[in-house]
Formats: sequence, structure tokens, C-alpha cells
Amino acid sequence: MDRTLVIFGGIALIVALVAAGMVGMATNTPPGTTSPDDVLQIAKNFVINEPTFMFDGMQDTLTLNVTETFPDPGNYQVTANFTSAHSGYGNRDNMVLLQVLTPHTCVMTISGGKVTSAIMDGKYDMIAQKMVQSP
Repeated sequence: MDRTLVIFGGIALIVALVAAGMVGMATNTPPGTTSPDDVLQIAKNFVINEPTFMFDGMQDTLTLNVTETFPDPGNYQVTANFTSAHSGYGNRDNMVLLQVLTPHTCVMTISGGKVTSAIMDGKYDMIAQKMVQSP
């Protein structure tokens, strides 16, 4: 009788552990990938540390959205929008600037937890810090 209880108790414990593992797998991002919330934080950190935004980006105008997910887990496209107080891109110290509110749209690809591509307004490479070459 006692042996039967131990066997049933062990089986119940194994079933409970397997069920808990299945629930965890259904709600978690696959190992080695990032969740949409993590991706938004990665994108935000990238934008606020990018020279254009650091120079004169207006913090209260920054918005970020996951605009696309790719078939491979952990790969996302994020769009960020913000307004800067002057025209131009990058660090513009010692430059003559137009004092005009300038809206910017940044499209970033995040793969494996890193920003792998970031283009502002379709013409400025935020990673290379230079204008994109026209075809």
C-alpha cells in the first residue's frame, strides 16, 4: 500500500513538472531570442544614444513600435519617431543649423538582440553615421 502511494505520488510529481514545462515553453520566447518588449528597449537605447538624438532630439516626442516580425525568431523591425530642434543628422557641433523642428523616422532591424540596420528618414545610416548612397 505504501509503495503504491509513493509510485502514484512520483508519477503525479512528474506529470506536474512536465505540464509546468509545457506552459513555460508556450509563454516564453525561444532560448537565444528576444521578446518584443526587449526589442523595444534595445531600439530605445540605440536611438537615445545615437548622435542625432543626443544632439537635439526631444525626449518627449520619442515613440517606438514593432512594425514587423520576421520568420526567424528574435528578428524584428522597429520604427522610432522623434523630433529634433534643428535640421540635419549626427553630431552637428560647430555647424550652422536651421532652427526648425525636424521630425525623424528611423527604421531599425534588430536581430539576435542587436541593431543590425538603422536608417533615418530613408537617407541616413545611423550605424555608419553617414548619408546612404543613392542608387
